[in-house]
Amino acid sequence: MKKIITILSIVLVISCTSDAEKMNDTTASFVINVTTDNNTVTVDQNLTLTITSPEHLKGIELSNDNFVTSSSVYPGGGIGKTLTLNYRFTNVGGKTLYFKGVKEDNTTSEIKSITFNVVKGNSVKILSLKINSFDRMNTSWDLEYSNTDPNRLADVCFGITKLNFNSPFESTLNQKLWYKSEVKENQGDLTWNLSNLNLYLNPDNSFNFELVDIDNNNVGQDLTKSPPYIQFSLASYKQTKPNTVTLTYPDNNLEFILELEWPN
Repeated sequence: MKKIITILSIVLVISCTSDAEKMNDTTASFVINVTTDNNTVTVDQNLTLTITSPEHLKGIELSNDNFVTSSSVYPGGGIGKTLTLNYRFTNVGGKTLYFKGVKEDNTTSEIKSITFNVVKGNSVKILSLKINSFDRMNTSWDLEYSNTDPNRLADVCFGITKLNFNSPFESTLNQKLWYKSEVKENQGDLTWNLSNLNLYLNPDNSFNFELVDIDNNNVGQDLTKSPPYIQFSLASYKQTKPNTVTLTYPDNNLEFILELEWPN
Protein backbone atom coordinates (compact mmCIF):
# COMPACT_ATOMS: atom_id res chain seq x y z
CA MET A 1 0.00 0.00 0.00
CA LYS A 2 1.34 3.41 -0.94
CA LYS A 3 2.09 5.77 1.86
CA ILE A 4 0.19 9.01 1.58
CA ILE A 5 1.66 12.14 3.12
CA THR A 6 0.77 15.77 2.99
CA ILE A 7 3.22 18.61 3.28
CA LEU A 8 1.55 20.54 6.01
CA SER A 9 1.36 24.27 6.34
CA ILE A 10 1.93 25.77 9.75
CA VAL A 11 -1.00 25.05 12.05
CA LEU A 12 -1.90 27.56 14.73
CA VAL A 13 -2.87 26.10 18.05
CA ILE A 14 -4.55 29.34 19.06
CA SER A 15 -7.76 30.79 17.69
CA CYS A 16 -7.50 32.90 14.53
CA THR A 17 -9.88 35.68 13.62
CA SER A 18 -10.20 38.75 11.45
CA ASP A 19 -11.12 42.18 12.78
CA ALA A 20 -14.64 41.79 11.43
CA GLU A 21 -15.15 38.77 13.66
CA LYS A 22 -14.05 40.29 16.93
CA MET A 23 -16.62 40.70 19.67
CA ASN A 24 -14.54 42.90 21.98
CA ASP A 25 -15.12 46.53 22.76
CA THR A 26 -12.21 48.10 20.90
CA THR A 27 -12.19 51.33 22.90
CA ALA A 28 -8.60 51.83 24.03
CA SER A 29 -8.62 52.94 27.65
CA PHE A 30 -5.40 51.47 28.97
CA VAL A 31 -1.86 50.83 27.76
CA ILE A 32 0.25 47.67 27.78
CA ASN A 33 4.03 47.53 27.42
CA VAL A 34 6.03 45.08 25.31
CA THR A 35 9.75 44.64 25.98
CA THR A 36 12.58 42.34 24.89
CA ASP A 37 16.29 42.02 25.60
CA ASN A 38 17.49 42.62 22.05
CA ASN A 39 15.74 43.80 18.89
CA THR A 40 18.45 42.39 16.62
CA VAL A 41 18.41 38.61 16.45
CA THR A 42 19.77 35.92 14.16
CA VAL A 43 17.83 33.40 12.11
CA ASP A 44 16.49 30.53 14.26
CA GLN A 45 17.40 32.24 17.54
CA ASN A 46 15.03 31.84 20.47
CA LEU A 47 13.78 35.09 21.96
CA THR A 48 11.30 36.11 24.62
CA LEU A 49 8.94 39.06 24.91
CA THR A 50 7.44 40.35 28.13
CA ILE A 51 4.03 41.99 28.14
CA THR A 52 3.10 44.01 31.21
CA SER A 53 -0.19 45.69 32.04
CA PRO A 54 -1.28 48.08 34.81
CA GLU A 55 -4.47 46.04 35.12
CA HIS A 56 -5.36 42.34 35.19
CA LEU A 57 -5.63 40.93 31.67
CA LYS A 58 -8.37 38.50 30.72
CA GLY A 59 -6.68 37.71 27.40
CA ILE A 60 -4.17 38.82 24.82
CA GLU A 61 -4.50 39.33 21.06
CA LEU A 62 -1.55 38.94 18.70
CA SER A 63 -0.93 39.79 15.05
CA ASN A 64 1.85 39.79 12.47
CA ASP A 65 0.04 42.23 10.13
CA ASN A 66 -1.36 44.98 12.35
CA PHE A 67 -4.56 43.03 13.00
CA VAL A 68 -5.60 42.38 9.44
CA THR A 69 -5.55 38.86 10.87
CA SER A 70 -4.89 37.88 14.45
CA SER A 71 -4.85 35.16 17.06
CA SER A 72 -5.85 35.29 20.70
CA VAL A 73 -5.76 33.38 23.95
CA TYR A 74 -8.09 33.61 26.95
CA PRO A 75 -6.93 31.28 29.75
CA GLY A 76 -9.54 30.17 32.24
CA GLY A 77 -7.97 32.11 35.08
CA GLY A 78 -6.92 35.06 32.98
CA ILE A 79 -3.37 36.20 32.28
CA GLY A 80 -2.66 38.62 35.10
CA LYS A 81 -0.41 41.63 34.73
CA THR A 82 2.65 39.93 33.20
CA LEU A 83 3.00 37.50 30.29
CA THR A 84 6.10 35.98 28.67
CA LEU A 85 5.93 34.89 25.02
CA ASN A 86 8.39 32.78 23.01
CA TYR A 87 9.31 33.49 19.40
CA ARG A 88 11.79 32.24 16.81
CA PHE A 89 12.14 33.88 13.38
CA THR A 90 13.10 31.51 10.56
CA ASN A 91 13.78 34.10 7.84
CA VAL A 92 15.89 37.26 7.63
CA GLY A 93 14.51 40.79 7.45
CA GLY A 94 12.40 43.17 9.49
CA LYS A 95 9.65 41.55 11.57
CA THR A 96 6.98 43.50 13.45
CA LEU A 97 4.66 41.96 16.03
CA TYR A 98 1.46 43.61 17.30
CA PHE A 99 -0.38 43.09 20.59
CA LYS A 100 -3.54 44.15 22.38
CA GLY A 101 -4.50 43.36 25.95
CA VAL A 102 -8.09 42.54 26.92
CA LYS A 103 -9.50 43.33 30.38
CA GLU A 104 -12.21 41.45 32.24
CA ASP A 105 -14.86 43.83 30.89
CA ASN A 106 -13.66 43.06 27.31
CA THR A 107 -12.13 46.50 26.89
CA THR A 108 -9.02 46.29 24.71
CA SER A 109 -5.84 48.30 25.03
CA GLU A 110 -4.33 50.37 22.30
CA ILE A 111 -2.14 48.42 19.87
CA LYS A 112 1.48 47.97 20.93
CA SER A 113 4.08 46.87 18.40
CA ILE A 114 7.69 45.77 18.54
CA THR A 115 10.07 45.42 15.57
CA PHE A 116 13.01 43.07 15.14
CA ASN A 117 15.86 43.03 12.67
CA VAL A 118 16.54 39.38 11.84
CA VAL A 119 20.06 38.89 10.46
CA LYS A 120 21.75 35.84 8.98
CA GLY A 121 24.59 35.69 11.51
CA ASN A 122 26.50 32.45 10.93
CA SER A 123 23.69 30.88 8.93
CA VAL A 124 24.25 29.28 5.53
CA LYS A 125 22.34 30.39 2.44
CA ILE A 126 20.82 27.74 0.15
CA LEU A 127 21.50 28.67 -3.48
CA SER A 128 20.01 25.61 -5.14
CA LEU A 129 18.85 22.07 -4.54
CA LYS A 130 19.12 19.18 -6.99
CA ILE A 131 17.57 15.72 -6.68
CA ASN A 132 19.88 13.00 -8.02
CA SER A 133 17.70 10.03 -7.14
CA PHE A 134 14.57 9.00 -5.29
CA ASP A 135 12.58 5.81 -4.82
CA ARG A 136 11.25 4.43 -8.13
CA MET A 137 12.65 7.33 -10.12
CA ASN A 138 11.76 7.19 -13.84
CA THR A 139 8.88 4.78 -13.18
CA SER A 140 5.11 5.15 -13.03
CA TRP A 141 3.61 7.01 -10.06
CA ASP A 142 0.30 7.86 -11.71
CA LEU A 143 -1.02 4.48 -12.79
CA GLU A 144 -3.91 5.88 -14.81
CA TYR A 145 -1.38 6.69 -17.55
CA SER A 146 0.30 4.23 -19.91
CA ASN A 147 3.95 3.22 -19.54
CA THR A 148 4.91 5.53 -22.41
CA ASP A 149 2.96 8.58 -21.25
CA PRO A 150 5.22 11.17 -19.50
CA ASN A 151 2.29 12.03 -17.20
CA ARG A 152 2.94 8.73 -15.38
CA LEU A 153 6.10 10.24 -13.86
CA ALA A 154 6.12 11.91 -10.48
CA ASP A 155 5.23 15.60 -10.10
CA VAL A 156 8.02 16.34 -7.66
CA CYS A 157 7.92 18.78 -4.75
CA PHE A 158 10.21 19.04 -1.74
CA GLY A 159 9.76 20.59 1.68
CA ILE A 160 12.14 21.51 4.49
CA THR A 161 11.09 21.84 8.11
CA LYS A 162 12.71 23.90 10.85
CA LEU A 163 12.46 23.81 14.61
CA ASN A 164 10.00 26.42 15.87
CA PHE A 165 7.35 27.00 18.51
CA ASN A 166 3.84 25.85 17.71
CA SER A 167 2.65 29.03 19.40
CA PRO A 168 4.22 31.87 21.43
CA PHE A 169 2.62 30.40 24.55
CA GLU A 170 4.68 27.19 24.36
CA SER A 171 8.31 26.58 25.28
CA THR A 172 8.94 23.36 23.33
CA LEU A 173 10.37 23.40 19.81
CA ASN A 174 8.88 21.20 17.09
CA GLN A 175 9.69 20.60 13.44
CA LYS A 176 7.40 22.84 11.36
CA LEU A 177 7.20 23.36 7.62
CA TRP A 178 9.51 26.20 6.63
CA TYR A 179 9.83 26.02 2.85
CA LYS A 180 7.77 24.21 0.19
CA SER A 181 9.14 24.21 -3.34
CA GLU A 182 7.38 24.65 -6.64
CA VAL A 183 6.26 21.42 -8.31
CA LYS A 184 8.35 19.95 -11.13
CA GLU A 185 5.76 18.22 -13.29
CA ASN A 186 6.44 14.84 -14.88
CA GLN A 187 9.75 14.65 -13.07
CA GLY A 188 11.05 17.65 -15.09
CA ASP A 189 14.35 19.32 -14.35
CA LEU A 190 14.90 18.33 -10.73
CA THR A 191 17.01 21.39 -9.91
CA TRP A 192 15.52 24.32 -8.03
CA ASN A 193 17.24 27.71 -8.17
CA LEU A 194 16.72 29.20 -4.70
CA SER A 195 19.33 31.95 -4.81
CA ASN A 196 16.86 34.85 -4.73
CA LEU A 197 14.74 33.52 -1.85
CA ASN A 198 17.07 34.32 1.07
CA LEU A 199 16.74 30.84 2.57
CA TYR A 200 19.15 30.50 5.50
CA LEU A 201 19.95 27.47 7.66
CA ASN A 202 21.65 27.56 11.03
CA PRO A 203 24.34 24.89 10.56
CA ASP A 204 24.04 23.79 14.20
CA ASN A 205 20.38 22.87 13.83
CA SER A 206 18.75 19.78 12.32
CA PHE A 207 16.15 19.86 9.56
CA ASN A 208 13.70 17.41 8.07
CA PHE A 209 13.48 16.90 4.32
CA GLU A 210 10.36 15.71 2.50
CA LEU A 211 9.97 14.70 -1.14
CA VAL A 212 6.57 13.90 -2.61
CA ASP A 213 4.67 13.26 -5.81
CA ILE A 214 1.96 15.95 -5.71
CA ASP A 215 -1.50 15.11 -7.05
CA ASN A 216 -4.15 17.61 -8.15
CA ASN A 217 -5.64 17.79 -4.66
CA ASN A 218 -2.26 18.70 -3.13
CA VAL A 219 -2.01 15.31 -1.43
CA GLY A 220 1.19 13.51 -2.34
CA GLN A 221 2.84 10.13 -2.33
CA ASP A 222 6.07 9.77 -0.41
CA LEU A 223 9.11 9.49 -2.69
CA THR A 224 11.56 8.69 0.13
CA LYS A 225 10.41 5.29 1.46
CA SER A 226 10.15 6.83 4.92
CA PRO A 227 10.47 5.89 7.70
CA PRO A 228 13.28 6.31 8.39
CA TYR A 229 12.58 9.99 7.91
CA ILE A 230 15.07 12.23 6.19
CA GLN A 231 16.97 14.50 8.57
CA PHE A 232 20.09 16.53 7.88
CA SER A 233 22.43 19.04 9.49
CA LEU A 234 25.34 21.10 8.19
CA ALA A 235 27.30 21.06 11.45
CA SER A 236 30.01 18.72 10.18
CA TYR A 237 30.74 21.06 7.25
CA LYS A 238 31.35 24.26 9.26
CA GLN A 239 35.14 24.00 9.10
CA THR A 240 35.53 23.12 5.42
CA LYS A 241 32.58 25.21 4.16
CA PRO A 242 32.10 23.39 0.83
CA ASN A 243 30.15 25.06 -1.96
CA THR A 244 28.10 21.90 -2.47
CA VAL A 245 27.05 19.14 -0.12
CA THR A 246 25.76 15.80 -1.36
CA LEU A 247 23.41 14.06 1.06
CA THR A 248 22.81 10.35 0.47
CA TYR A 249 20.28 8.07 2.20
CA PRO A 250 20.67 4.50 0.88
CA ASP A 251 17.78 3.13 2.95
CA ASN A 252 15.50 5.66 1.26
CA ASN A 253 16.95 5.45 -2.27
CA LEU A 254 17.44 9.20 -2.00
CA GLU A 255 20.28 11.54 -2.89
CA PHE A 256 20.21 15.32 -3.24
CA ILE A 257 22.74 18.12 -3.55
CA LEU A 258 22.67 21.46 -1.75
CA GLU A 259 24.55 24.40 -3.27
CA LEU A 260 25.52 26.67 -0.39
CA GLU A 261 26.89 30.11 0.39
CA TRP A 262 28.74 30.22 3.71
CA PRO A 263 29.27 33.40 5.77
CA ASN A 264 32.70 35.00 5.58
